[in-house]
Order: sequence, then structure tokens, then C-alpha cells
Amino acid sequence: MSVLLVSNITKPEVAVHLQRIQERLDARHVDYQSASGEDLALAAPSSARLAAQIEEFELVCSFGGDGTTLRAARAIGLSGVPLLSFNFGNVGFLSGADQPQMLAALDAALDGRAEVDQRPLAQVDVVFANGLELRQFTLNEVAISRGNFGRIVSLNLYINDILIDNICGDGVLVSTSTGSTAYALSAGGPLIYPGFGGLVTVPISPHSLKAWSIVTAPTDCVSIAPHSNNAQSIVAFLDGEVLECPGGGFCGLEDKPGEPEIASVSVCPGTSPLNLLRYDEYDFYSHISETFFRNKA
Repeated sequence: MSVLLVSNITKPEVAVHLQRIQERLDARHVDYQSASGEDLALAAPSSARLAAQIEEFELVCSFGGDGTTLRAARAIGLSGVPLLSFNFGNVGFLSGADQPQMLAALDAALDGRAEVDQRPLAQVDVVFANGLELRQFTLNEVAISRGNFGRIVSLNLYINDILIDNICGDGVLVSTSTGSTAYALSAGGPLIYPGFGGLVTVPISPHSLKAWSIVTAPTDCVSIAPHSNNAQSIVAFLDGEVLECPGGGFCGLEDKPGEPEIASVSVCPGTSPLNLLRYDEYDFYSHISETFFRNKA
């Protein structure tokens, strides 16, 4: 058996607990490989390499906050490799076990006794203006926005190739049900039970009184493209990380300086879920009651 350990090296307490996990794996004669969360960042050269070899592992463990878990989930993609997340962050919606339970949770995962919480992933296909294409997976959301530019963007929103609306504002985000408690919530979207397989589209600071969130069916795909009068480049973010042109460099049209670098973004529900492992029983409504509404059990 082989395990991939992904850790947030900026948190000093992670190193102490990671050593305990490594000692337990050694005692159980389990092979493991270590990587940092930065190794799985979108812009990191090692990210694609680790994603390509992910099926060599029977288990991935993440040590950090939800951000580290999101990077590990993106590397896992549709492979089906289970993910056990140890929480060292603040919110911990994706945590499989707290720090005091780490060794017991690891043993349960290795022995096949951990609970499996299946979370839908979203497949994101981006077409750049120069014809390059890129596919990624996201557990939370993709946000298409003006980035650090000053002017609003004008975006066409399609569902199943049907034009729904032209949205002017800071942008549009497309979230999974898991991501409904993240950026989508801050933008005014609804809370959605995390087992739901559809998507939710949420306008970001729309310059309109008629912009609403839309929850789609688990078979629907959402597409976003710049409107013909959009005047500036748009930027895509996956789980908070900027999506760069493949290979770096300029991804617009050299002879059309005003052409947006991103020509379109399509988001569809993934064909396989992420297998998130949990040691203790998890109740979504109890968690949001305590986290967002400050109700104590």
C-alpha cells in the first residue's frame, strides 16, 4: 500500500503531527510519499506530475485547512483515490478527523473502516483566445471575474447551450454543492446539501436588480463567455487560485490586443465523486448551525 501525504508547511504544528503519522505508517510497513500544498498549486510545475501519478496511491492524507484539502482533491480528480483530511484550519468543513483522533482515523482508513462521504466534483474546460484548451477539476468553485482590473465585465451565461442572461458586474461563479458554503455563500448564493450533484451559478456584485442565483440539475452544464461588448480581459479562479495560460505567456490573439485571453469556460458535473473519508459521524446541518448561525449543541 502507498499513501500520499500533503501538508501545509506554513503551519508549524503540522510538522509535529505529520511526524506521528509517518511513524505510524512506518510501524505498519506502509510506503508513503510527502508533498507540500504548494507542490499542488495550480501554477506549480509539480502539480501536473503528481496528478498524473495519483493512481499509484491507495490513499491521500492532507494536513492543513480546507485550502490544502482542495488542492489535494483537484489532484485526485476522477481517479477515485480516497482522501482523508486532518484539520489545522478554522472552518474544517472538509475535515475527516480532528488532531486528537489522527492516529485512530489513519488506522480506520488503512483498515477500510472509515466512513465514505462522496462529494461531487466539477469538470472545468477552459478555451483560450489563441485556441489552447485546459481541463481541470474543482471541489468548490470556478469564478470568472475581472480580477484586478478596474472595469466591470460583461459575460454571457449559458445552461445546456441556452443563453440565460448577459451579466454585467464583477463576474460569475459556478459552484458545486460543497462550494456553496464558500465563495458562493459570500456572493449571496444558497446553502446546498453537499451530496447534491448539480451546480449553482451566482453573479458576483451584479450591476442589475434582476440577477439571481440558479441551481441546476445534476446533468446540466454551465458555460460562460465574454459578451461581444466586453471591454477587458477576464480571469478564472479555481478554488481561489488564478488559472494561467498553459505553458505561461500570452494567451490572447496577437493581432487583436482587445481580445479577451479566456474565450469560454464550461463547467459540468464530474462523472465520478471525490471519496472523502471521515472517522466520526458528520452532520451537515449541525455543522452549518454551529459555524454560520453560532448555535451551540
